Amino acid sequence: LMIRPGDPCLLLHRRTWSGAAVATVNNLTYVGSRYSLGSRYAPSPAA
Repeated sequence: LMIRPGDPCLLLHRRTWSGAAVATVNNLTYVGSRYSLGSRYAPSPAA
């Protein structure tokens, strides 16, 4: 990452799903001062 000790990091744990099964699992690390984080969430329709 080429950062100094103590600089902020953004650690993102991400899982994607295909139906009821986990399709991918990722741990992503970014230089925290270079990013802002946002998300959108929509619940699945009730079964």
